[in-house]
Amino acid sequence: LAAGLGRDWPDGRGVFATRDYSLGARINEEEHITLMAVHHDGNMHVALTTVLAAEQAIAGGLQKDGYSFARSVRLGFLTALPERLCTGIALSVSMQAPGLAARADLQQLCETRGLRLLGVGRAGFVELASQGGSFGVSEVAFVDSITSACASLLASIDSDEHCGSCQRQHQ
Repeated sequence: LAAGLGRDWPDGRGVFATRDYSLGARINEEEHITLMAVHHDGNMHVALTTVLAAEQAIAGGLQKDGYSFARSVRLGFLTALPERLCTGIALSVSMQAPGLAARADLQQLCETRGLRLLGVGRAGFVELASQGGSFGVSEVAFVDSITSACASLLASIDSDEHCGSCQRQHQ
């Protein structure tokens, strides 16, 4: 409760977004501020660049008023959620992959790649999130690891489909 997680909405809280909804900010929800970037072509590095630019702009404004984000030399950004210590970053991905969405072992496939399956939606949409924190890892390295994990998931579908067609041809 000391972090403000028990307060009722909208006491001291808010949600803001750019006109094109590519960048948003939630104020005093789980954290004091949560920045979110949406990039529809799957380029997580562009989304990261957007968030980092916004964070730098906010940090600059805070600094002008004599404030700063809570940060430790040893731990990085101090957050209400311990798994976000260091960079404070968490990633979620939504991708349309009907072949992946249909897999009975999708949960296991995600877990072995360090991803958390959030859900499977209509038209084969798969919702994923980073699993665990980014402690000791740079923002870019963290994005790279999630990008690689998603690519590996998609590659597993392609290889399974190719193997399945090879087996059918040889039977």
